[in-house]
Amino acid sequence: MAVRSAEPRFGVAREGWPLVLALALPALAALLLGRPLLGAAALALPLIGALYFREADGEFPAAPSSVYAPLSGRVLSVRRLRSGPSGEPALRVRLRVAWLGGYALRAPVDGQVQEPAPGVARGAAWLRTTSGADVVLVPKTGFFGRGSILRVPYGQRVGQARAVGTRRALQVVDVFMPESTRAKVAAGDRVTAGRTALASLS
Repeated sequence: MAVRSAEPRFGVAREGWPLVLALALPALAALLLGRPLLGAAALALPLIGALYFREADGEFPAAPSSVYAPLSGRVLSVRRLRSGPSGEPALRVRLRVAWLGGYALRAPVDGQVQEPAPGVARGAAWLRTTSGADVVLVPKTGFFGRGSILRVPYGQRVGQARAVGTRRALQVVDVFMPESTRAKVAAGDRVTAGRTALASLS
């Protein structure tokens, strides 16, 4: 299978640094007070924070006809609906987002970012492929509401598996695809962002 390359790196999302640094303060205080064992134990807090906000690029499968998982986690359900975000019948894959599965939201397809249709849940990410297929990501639940998960402007073209947003505190996300899409996962399957194909558009 062809491979789409990205610059290999491991980093922490910019918006995560304040929390990571705040979590490091107890460890620093313990070390300054001469409590090295307590300080070492407290270092687990910023480490967990860094893992939550981690952003890692690498090599991703390149398959224009596939719809890849935008986030890592587990498939909760795969259903065909009479009406999706566009008002047309759709295939919906619902994902439970892994807590330490990475912070970057990855584009499931090559496509152009569209402004969500009226009535679509706030924070949805709408992508349209060159063949005209609409793939819509709708955030369902999160600790801090349903703010936008997308970080690119409407009209911009994005490459498959590229980081285009952040998960924030997202717990569940729905991935809507055209009704003709063929599902490649089932409820209970584990998926990895940018690497596991949820479905095939052809």
